[in-house]
Amino acid sequence: MRNLQQVLNEMRDEAVVDNVMEHLQKVRVRAKTTVDNRALDFLIMQVKRRAAEVKNQPGQHIPAALAAMKRALKGKWETGERRLMADLLAQLGRINSKELSAEQLRQLREFYNCRTEPAQDRLFIARRYAETLWGYAKQDIALDVLRVALDDFREASSGVLPNSANTAIGRYIGYLEQKGRFSRGEKWLRTELTRVSNQQQHYWLIRRLFSLYTTTLRRKGSVALGTGMALYDAVYRELLGELESADRNHRGSMIDQICSLFRTAKDVGLGTKDVREFAFNIFPKVLARETDQYSYQNRVSNMAQTVRDLLGSLTGLEFLIVRLESEPEWLQLSRNRSGWSHHAHNMGRWRREAKNIGALGPRLLVIVKRELRRDLTERRQRNRSMYTKHSSYFWSEKHSVFKAVADEVWREQKESGAAVLYIAQYLYDGLREYSRAIEILLDAYRNSRLTDGGISTLVNYLHNQRRYDESIVPLNELIGRQPDAVRYRTQLMTAYFKTGDQKKLRQTLAVADKHFHERKLWHESNIAALASACLGTQLYEDAVKYYGELIPLRKRNARRSRGGDGTLSNYYQQLAKVHIALKQTVKAMDAASGAIVVWSGNQRNRNNAVRNLQNILRQAHDMDAYARHLDKQAEESGLENPILRKAAGQVYLNAHRYKEAIQQLSLAVQVQPNDSETHKLLVQAYDRMNDRAGAIKQMLASIQLSRRDITLYRDIGRRYQRMGQAVQA
Repeated sequence: MRNLQQVLNEMRDEAVVDNVMEHLQKVRVRAKTTVDNRALDFLIMQVKRRAAEVKNQPGQHIPAALAAMKRALKGKWETGERRLMADLLAQLGRINSKELSAEQLRQLREFYNCRTEPAQDRLFIARRYAETLWGYAKQDIALDVLRVALDDFREASSGVLPNSANTAIGRYIGYLEQKGRFSRGEKWLRTELTRVSNQQQHYWLIRRLFSLYTTTLRRKGSVALGTGMALYDAVYRELLGELESADRNHRGSMIDQICSLFRTAKDVGLGTKDVREFAFNIFPKVLARETDQYSYQNRVSNMAQTVRDLLGSLTGLEFLIVRLESEPEWLQLSRNRSGWSHHAHNMGRWRREAKNIGALGPRLLVIVKRELRRDLTERRQRNRSMYTKHSSYFWSEKHSVFKAVADEVWREQKESGAAVLYIAQYLYDGLREYSRAIEILLDAYRNSRLTDGGISTLVNYLHNQRRYDESIVPLNELIGRQPDAVRYRTQLMTAYFKTGDQKKLRQTLAVADKHFHERKLWHESNIAALASACLGTQLYEDAVKYYGELIPLRKRNARRSRGGDGTLSNYYQQLAKVHIALKQTVKAMDAASGAIVVWSGNQRNRNNAVRNLQNILRQAHDMDAYARHLDKQAEESGLENPILRKAAGQVYLNAHRYKEAIQQLSLAVQVQPNDSETHKLLVQAYDRMNDRAGAIKQMLASIQLSRRDITLYRDIGRRYQRMGQAVQA
């Protein structure tokens, strides 16, 4: 029933209400039980209530809703059904109709007064009744209902309120807090603590009592313990006593309560006099009793954040440094529960916020160096925020120190290729010490300590730093061991191209072509790799050949969805680049257009295809000839290509050839009159020609696309005004 509320909220006209009511009447014919009929009546009541609220015209809807609401109360009640109905009535919230709200409260009161329900259900009904009363601003009655219900439930439970009453207790105390009756809440909880026999229930009541004290302090109220600073001191002393508990969870809750008390004290102007003493002297003793990894670090995190918020980033950083300095070894050995894993991010952030950390600097550096050494030695990173340049919290002043640590670990483990590779990756990516990373990898390579993966990384680094000549020998070695890996062959082509060895470049391509054909590995991915490599190494004729084979192959083999084929679109884009490099403008534009025809639904792919077409046309050495080609094509076919015309217009516009731009853009807008971007480009062209009349004429045409765009009218008005046409303006 409650899940239908969202549907009911969507009813916004009486026609929908009529349709729903008609359907409900049909359903009623099939209803066989009292429960079914009661549910239908309740639903009808909600529909009619919604109908009365749609346009604030109750009409006959309120009487019908009231009648249905009363019918729902008739008949025999199954066990537990009154509880469910009370829940539904309470969910109705505050009803605007006086008749319906009165009936809602009457029915809840009737359920509340019923003594035949189980004790637990009676307490639930009382709570929902009280919550509804509270919503109608009948707050004193709500408090009395809850108090009496809790007394009745205690009596039914052998004089003790079990934990199943906690929701009702929490509501009762919460209402007392809202009314400012803190002493009454304190007395009630203190009395209940003398009755409780269950230890966990005792802990729960203690937590609720201290929460009430914190609220009292925040609201500047008064209880038996006092008010203001006297209340704070008394509560703090009692909380410290609770920390002696043998229960780990209770101790943790008390720490949370203390942190909340500290924050409240500062908020109300009582200062932070106990925060440092507790954090640095008392808290560690409590923490020493913690044996759970997760709880341990959560306690530290909460305390650290409190210290930082109340005493500043520098003290927060100091607290974390002390905690990591004294962290038990059993926690340091845990990958995900160590202090570094949990707190390194905050340490880095607070170090940056504090700016000058003074004497804390050397102590923090010891911790960071220790973690970096562990990271590089065990080859397992946990949190690199302070010693990697990718992080906004990188400790840049210690760059040389971090490099020295990496060098130390390298000297210790240089015999291990895996260790050298890991260290080199940190130097390259983490510190951007490109030369040093390559240096230690070259040393390991010369001493045959690198696996193929390590050699591949070395090649990548060499190419990234444009040291292509040094990559040739390692690449030939990789090809010898992995002849079917096309990546190494294309990288070798790049190396020969960059070093100017055209003969070796062509030889490498020929060998690769022959190898993949002979090994029957002439498939799409290998062809695509060679085609791309030929484009990158300016072997344009070979690239044309490969793309000429690749594109039809892709068309045959790919299962293209209705959204197009992004990979095929990329192939066309690459082919367009090849043709434009060969100064074959028409073929280049045909390929670039093909990329748009087959593009996928991915927005990035679409943007790339359009951008590629524009770039290709900008590179055209014979733009006017291509424009004439478009004219001839349109004349022969009787069809215009608005995409190409628009692209041509943009190229002319950027080249400051405004007359030609207007000609091409006008042809584009004739075919695609709804393309607002083309309209804007035309206005730009007229403006740059200083053709005011032409710009206004074009803007008037643009208005047909966006009749509600007031900015267009304002712009045209200003243009007319500048032209001296006041009436038009």
